[in-house]
Amino acid sequence: MNREEIKARKPVGHVRRRRPFRNGIRIPAPIQPAPVFFPKGVIAEHGQKQVAEMKNKGEKEKKEMQALNIKLTTFLQNIRYLEAENKHLKNNLSAEKDFKCDKIKILYEDRLKELETLLKDKDVELAATKSKNESLEEEVEDLKEQLTQVKDEKDRVQAEIDGLHDEVAQRIAESETNRRRASELQKQVDDLKARNSIVVNQLSKLREELEMETSERLELSDCAAKLEDELSFNYDIHDAEVKELNAMISKLKKIPDFDETQKTEIGNIVADLSAQYEDKLRKATADMERRYAGQLQLEKAKAKPKEDFIDPRKRRDLGKISELETQIADMKRKITELEFQRDEAENGRESDAASYEDEIARLRREFEDVFKDFEELANAKNFTGMEVAAMLAQLKDVDSSESSKPVDGPQTEGESAPGPQTEGESAPGPQTKGESAPGHQTEGESAPGPQTEGESAPGPKTEEKETMSRPTEDSVKILEVGPDGKYIQLEDHAKFPMGATNMKNWTLTQTLDNGKSHTHIFTNGNVFGASKIVKIWGSKHGAGQDGITSSEVTEWDTSKSTISLKDNENMEHDVLVK
Repeated sequence: MNREEIKARKPVGHVRRRRPFRNGIRIPAPIQPAPVFFPKGVIAEHGQKQVAEMKNKGEKEKKEMQALNIKLTTFLQNIRYLEAENKHLKNNLSAEKDFKCDKIKILYEDRLKELETLLKDKDVELAATKSKNESLEEEVEDLKEQLTQVKDEKDRVQAEIDGLHDEVAQRIAESETNRRRASELQKQVDDLKARNSIVVNQLSKLREELEMETSERLELSDCAAKLEDELSFNYDIHDAEVKELNAMISKLKKIPDFDETQKTEIGNIVADLSAQYEDKLRKATADMERRYAGQLQLEKAKAKPKEDFIDPRKRRDLGKISELETQIADMKRKITELEFQRDEAENGRESDAASYEDEIARLRREFEDVFKDFEELANAKNFTGMEVAAMLAQLKDVDSSESSKPVDGPQTEGESAPGPQTEGESAPGPQTKGESAPGHQTEGESAPGPQTEGESAPGPKTEEKETMSRPTEDSVKILEVGPDGKYIQLEDHAKFPMGATNMKNWTLTQTLDNGKSHTHIFTNGNVFGASKIVKIWGSKHGAGQDGITSSEVTEWDTSKSTISLKDNENMEHDVLVK
């Protein structure tokens, strides 16, 4: 009996149907893992390939599971439908005892066998599916381990990247600091260039003055040569006169001796004449000193030796030379006067010729001794002059090399230019032929170095010597007042062996035209750094700035004023009139 026959025999509406019970196998849906991303490289390509294969396998298994679920659902529905029909048929059998169910039983048994066979096949498929799921789970575990390793590697790489970012930030900060420092150094270079131009201008002026002084010294050298010629001529004349006197003495020796009375009278007369001659000699010497004092000072002012390059021993030699020259001049005057007196004595008293001749011989011997000393000192002076010329030639070479190079920095106040000789220095005396006047600069000598502010230019004027004698070994210079009165800039000009200037208890004062003043007192002595430049900021603008922030001055004034810098002994080191 098939399904159509059962429906034809009795309507299904008279059969009470029960709601089928869902007792099928519930298969959980596979959980889709989150997509995995791998970095670039061989691991990335391999991982992406495995992920794609896993996705394809998962989709395929999902479709197979859906198909199995559909089949199982259909099978369960058929089973429920058949159970309902079986129950309906049992009811019909109980209602109709004469109903024979052998054929139906056979049909059901056949159908049950088919279903059992189908169920066994499905069990085999389910076992295969479970084995596949287990293998897939093992692969998922392996992939999870790989993912953990990849995440660890990613964390390590991220840590390295963060460290590199920190290093890059530090390098950027260092580059910014270097840029600011470079800008500051550029400003310093500009300042040095400006000061270099000022120094070059001063150097050109000094070279012009040097050329004028050189021309004057050349004229004085010519004058000295003329004087030397005149001196040699006078030596020749004196030698001739000495020869004549010797001849006269030889003639006088033939005169018979006077008696004792005449000798006594002649001795008294000679003593009186000697006293008179000495008095006249003193008067003549004083008169000559008064007469030639002004001319001597003028010659000294015009021709001053460069004693900056001469050591004290050579200066003493020059002093001795000048003293010996003075003695020679005095002896020459004495010889001249004695010769004049001798002529007078020869006219009236030929008997005094012998004593005069002895005096002349004694003076001649003294003159020869002094002249020998003079020659020795003159040779020493020539040697000194050659040394000075060599030193000046070296200075010229250094000057020419420095002029061919860019000037690295300005000259400090402590480096004073060689100035003119003061009035207390002795002028060189007459020289022999071939000798050069000491201190007279020749054309081959170099110009002195450029002068800084506060130093006076070299020249013959004595009034300018006061500023040149001002000590500048540890002086500090006021450079400028900052814009809007923010700061005052100072520069240290101390020489290298002395180090930076100690400015403890120094005062920086700005005095206005209306009488108002601002004063800053340095409480710390170590003010200057390696740059030798420091800024004194007002308390209004000094926050976070390099330099010194004044607690006494709020803000410096930008109007007309006078700025002075004094040390702890109230000695003024620099003044800036604004």
